[in-house]
Amino acid sequence: MSTRKVMNIKPNTKTNIVKYFKDLYINILEHKYLYLFLVPCLIFYAVFWIVPLYGIQIAFKDLKPGLGISKSPWVGLEYFRQFFSYYQLGRLFYNTIGISLLKIVFGFTAPIFLALMINEIKNKSFKKTIQTITYLPHFISWVIIANIIYKLFAYDGLANDALTGLFGGDRQVFMVNPKMFWPLIVITDVWKEAGFGSIIYLAAIAGLDFEVYEASMVDGASRLRQIWNITIPGILPTIMVMFILRVGGIMQAGFDQIWTLRNGAVAEVTDVLDVYTMIIGVQRGQYGYGAAVGIFTGVISLILMVIVNKLASKYSETSLW
Repeated sequence: MSTRKVMNIKPNTKTNIVKYFKDLYINILEHKYLYLFLVPCLIFYAVFWIVPLYGIQIAFKDLKPGLGISKSPWVGLEYFRQFFSYYQLGRLFYNTIGISLLKIVFGFTAPIFLALMINEIKNKSFKKTIQTITYLPHFISWVIIANIIYKLFAYDGLANDALTGLFGGDRQVFMVNPKMFWPLIVITDVWKEAGFGSIIYLAAIAGLDFEVYEASMVDGASRLRQIWNITIPGILPTIMVMFILRVGGIMQAGFDQIWTLRNGAVAEVTDVLDVYTMIIGVQRGQYGYGAAVGIFTGVISLILMVIVNKLASKYSETSLW
C-alpha cells in the first residue's frame, strides 16, 4: 500500500472516542487527589448554572404560581414577539451597545497600558504598592462606590467645590445630567476594574523570555522599542483571548454599576437590556417576559463570541477553540 493511500485512511471515530475516555479514566485514577479539587467547582456550576436551566422554559410559558413551571400552559414565542414590538427597543439596544463599546474601547485597553507601565517600574516595593492601590477598588461593592460618587458629584460636593474654586465655573448637577452620565459610567468602570484586569497581563509579561530583551539591548533598542516589538507581541495571545471574552459580554453593559448609579432624570441614557430585564421581570412580576429577554441577550452574546472567535482563528493563531 502506498504512502498516499495510508494517509487517506479515515480513523475509526468510535475507536478514538473509546480510547479517549479510557485514557481519561486512567488519568483520573492516576491523579485522583488532584481531581478532587475540581469537585467544589463542579458542584458550584451544577447548582448555580446547570440546575437553573430547568427554569428557562418559563420564557415559553404563561407561568401560574399555583400550577408551577411544569404544569403552566405554553405560550410559545409570544413573549419574544412582545419584546420585538416594544416601542423603546431601539433605545435599549442603543444604550446597551453604546455603553458596552465605550467600555471596550477604554475599559479593555486601560489594563493593558497599566500593566505595561507597572512592568517598567524597577523598584519592587514601589511596584507592589502601585499594584495594590490599583487593584483594591475591584473588591469594593458598586453600592459603596455609588454612594461615594453621589457625595463627590453632588451639587455641594467636592467636584463642584473644585470647579468653582479652582476654575471659577458654575456648579453643575452631574448626577442628573444625561450628557455627563455615560462618561461618568466609563470613568468609574475603568477606575474600578483596570488594576485587577492588569494582573492577567502582568502574568503574561512575566512569562516572556528575558533573553530576548537582553539581545535587543545589545542591538541598542530603547525601552519603548522593546515594548512595541517584544512585550506587546508577546502578550498578544492573551489580549486576543480577553478581547473575545469581552465581546461575548457586549449585551451586558454592567448591571450592578448602572442600577446603583441611575435615577429617573437619566433614565433615557441608562435604560439598557439588563436594567429592562430587572424592571419587567422582577419589579413587575412578568417572569416569563423577563426570561425571554434574558435568553435573547444570551443568544446574541453567544453568536457574537463565535463570530469573533472564528475571525481570530482565521487571521491569527489565537482563539478559544
